[in-house]
Amino acid sequence: MAIISGVILKSKFIQSTGKEFSSYIDYIDRETAVRNDMYSSFSLYNEYMLNSEKSSGLFTDTKNSLTSEEIKMLKQSFEKSQKKGSLMWQNVISFDNRWLEELGVYNSKTGYIDESKVRNITRLSTKEMLDKKGMISSSIWSASIHYNTDNIHIHIAIVEPNPVTKRGMIKQKDMEKMKSKVVNNLLDISKSHEKINQLIREDIIKKRSSNLFIKDIELNKIFKEIHKKLPEDKRMWNYKMNGIKEIRPLIDKLSAVYISTYHKEEFSQLKKILEEKQKEYNKAYGKSDKNFVNTKLDDLNTRMGNSILKEIKEYDKNLKLEKYDKNKQEYNPVSRMKNSLKKDFKKSKNQHEFEKLQRELSGEIEINFE
Repeated sequence: MAIISGVILKSKFIQSTGKEFSSYIDYIDRETAVRNDMYSSFSLYNEYMLNSEKSSGLFTDTKNSLTSEEIKMLKQSFEKSQKKGSLMWQNVISFDNRWLEELGVYNSKTGYIDESKVRNITRLSTKEMLDKKGMISSSIWSASIHYNTDNIHIHIAIVEPNPVTKRGMIKQKDMEKMKSKVVNNLLDISKSHEKINQLIREDIIKKRSSNLFIKDIELNKIFKEIHKKLPEDKRMWNYKMNGIKEIRPLIDKLSAVYISTYHKEEFSQLKKILEEKQKEYNKAYGKSDKNFVNTKLDDLNTRMGNSILKEIKEYDKNLKLEKYDKNKQEYNPVSRMKNSLKKDFKKSKNQHEFEKLQRELSGEIEINFE
């Protein structure tokens, strides 16, 4: 059976009066034997919480494991939060074990799991949520990694000891960002993204020789057509502005011709990397409307488009300066007078030299040979 989705992230919140809130608090410091007898009576969220046979134990944003005294203090903080009417957010990050195994995070034969890596992605994902909800300084949380035959998952419980947040709902776009923190960190995409950015920003865009759009006949034709169609208001000369929406396909055409002519090999390499990353994302996210390839190619078009528009601005500026200088010479009386005097002086000087030569030849001027 194929991997449908490598990782799933879910979240819900409960009121301070909810049974699940109390269940979690009761469960925090249960003895192992009691927990094993009672875990099935609690909610699905709490089912494996601190079950020594199936849990790695509690950890927090700063601690990889908790002492008995720290567990006691954690419980007191959760009790205080409940008494003050705090909401409790319960997040679950669940994995397809086969996906984790492909990434080298889990080994089904030995039961090994890179708990350090898993704790790290929990912290990154939780921090993303708290940041979006403005709860970084007001919240505390605890989590544990759980094991069963089907998947490995992480349970996270978040409360505010001194509540400031009234709304529990997390926006879908924020959920997606939380999930992205998990996926991107597990895939370790930093190196591949660095190569992608180098190909787009350095190898394709920045390496364009100066005034290439002017020198290349084919590029110049499209370049001047874009310049002609751009609005007079230069504040609109940005690729993403709606005011040049109709011109955007022409800008993209210039980008395409430029790339196919001067950076065919780099573009081929870029597409290959993007398609490989797309396959990884499809496996990680499952069925999704996200298209990594198109997103990055859109980024290329945007950067290339703004690079073109920047050069058109310079071209337009130089055109106006040339026209201004020409008009200045043609209509500025001071400039015209200076030019006229210069011509007259040169003419007079030449005439004087000519007359002097004539006098020498006719003997009017005595030439001393001594």
